[in-house]
Amino acid sequence: MEYLVLTRMYRRKEEVIAEVQLDFGGVPPILPRRCLFSPSQMNADNLVPSNLIYGVTATTSIARGELVISDHFVFAGRDVQDFRPKNKICNHCLGDIKTWTARCCPDCMTMHCSKICAKWASTYHSALCRVDFSWLDDWARNKTSHDPYTNQVVLLVRLLAYAVDNIGTAPLDNLYLSRFTAGYRANPTTFPLSFIAMIVQPTRILDSLGIDIFKDHRYDTWVIQVLLDRIIMNYGCHARVGEGSPFFLGGIYSMFNHSCEPNLFNDPEHATRQAMPKLFARRDIQAGEELTVSYIALGLPYEQRSQSLITWFDPCLCTLCKEDRRFIDAKAGRKVMPAALPDSLKV
Repeated sequence: MEYLVLTRMYRRKEEVIAEVQLDFGGVPPILPRRCLFSPSQMNADNLVPSNLIYGVTATTSIARGELVISDHFVFAGRDVQDFRPKNKICNHCLGDIKTWTARCCPDCMTMHCSKICAKWASTYHSALCRVDFSWLDDWARNKTSHDPYTNQVVLLVRLLAYAVDNIGTAPLDNLYLSRFTAGYRANPTTFPLSFIAMIVQPTRILDSLGIDIFKDHRYDTWVIQVLLDRIIMNYGCHARVGEGSPFFLGGIYSMFNHSCEPNLFNDPEHATRQAMPKLFARRDIQAGEELTVSYIALGLPYEQRSQSLITWFDPCLCTLCKEDRRFIDAKAGRKVMPAALPDSLKV
């Protein structure tokens, strides 16, 4: 989906990497000073220059069960099929509002569960204020025409609102949106074409936000496809706990590389309440270790893991997959060859 001529142009630039490194410096209350954005250990075999692949490294020892990251600046959504909230919902994190509320906009009644959520919502809310997107919820809730990209289109609304609110740069040049890399593989995974999700609904969203795509080429069709591709590659979904589970696109969470044996996990109890990811240590972690999450379900056999991960890279370079490949190759009598670093891992 990502236009091949644009893959170099829209990799993360040096100023984007510098901004991410500042975030990992520990701006409270976003995350504690426990990790650093730096060249990844996935490149231990020096398959590419060290400045082409980054990850998150622990700067201190972390005990099992300790909080490692709480990413508040996320674009959030919920699977709206059969979802009927019992309580008031925070406009930003989509968690329940229980005792305290805050507003980011004096012109409407939109509420948030905390001052933190109100602060981050203020970066995109004005473009959405008093705009009726009930038609999008109706489309997403319609099971008979449920699209494979429904969740991504729901997130696209907030990405585009953020871009509109932060005028002055094209969406793909925005420092925050530039964090989200797309699949830069030599043979990109082919995503099924959806005319409704990829053309009709994005055009209607932009029209609702006051953007004329025929005059403002910063929001041309190909830009929308690039943004959708980046959402597909970077969005996370909490462990399924029933309909209405939240999903998110996090500018800090997406910096973590994948491992089939990750040392971090997202609190499942927290996942039922709001979209913001909170990552805890699955085991004791030593200073200097790379911190990883799993992009897929844990405990799958090698063949199933490989198939599930092909959207991001082929092959997976985590320790478990390397060991499994060595075992499979040795059993078949094949010579073990070093794997090339997937382009999707490069900056």
